[in-house]
Amino acid sequence: APNQKCVASIEQVKFKDIPIIVIGCSLGCYMIGLTEFKDLLLVMFGTYFGWLYLRYFMSYPGSSIKGDNSEEFAFKTLFPGYTRPFGALLGNISFALCEMCGFCKVVDTPDVEMGVTNVKPSVSIPDVPQATSEAERQMAERRRQLAFKAINERLEQLKKQQASKKAAASTKEGTQKIAVADPKTKAAKD
Repeated sequence: APNQKCVASIEQVKFKDIPIIVIGCSLGCYMIGLTEFKDLLLVMFGTYFGWLYLRYFMSYPGSSIKGDNSEEFAFKTLFPGYTRPFGALLGNISFALCEMCGFCKVVDTPDVEMGVTNVKPSVSIPDVPQATSEAERQMAERRRQLAFKAINERLEQLKKQQASKKAAASTKEGTQKIAVADPKTKAAKD
């Protein structure tokens, strides 16, 4: 995950920050004369083409989906906050060039109402790949609905278990207080 910490002792450094850190270190080494300009270009183009491959061309096993078009993997996220407009411009130019060459295309994903209101995933769930027939689409949608229903049922079971554990713990504390109070009252009576 891009927003995950990669160095435990430094909370500000996340995986999404590594490309700009590497480019910055390479630029710094070039500026003080430790490396040549070709090394700087190698790092910059390597980072760019690595991102380009992951964004538009990487294929997922068992799926016709190519690339990662999530917003958190946009080219502008590789840049620090104040330089993001420049990164967005470069990312848009890259997309326009890839689209012009026929490598990628704009995909319209209509919002699908699931009818399930209890589950709100914190991570985006990838869409089911385009099925070849209406029957397969209906079957895929039915499976998705059943999965959401099973998740909701499991969440309800977990809530009930936690509530019963809390009730048992509070009942146990109450009986311990009574047991502690009984010897004192018995001693006070004697």
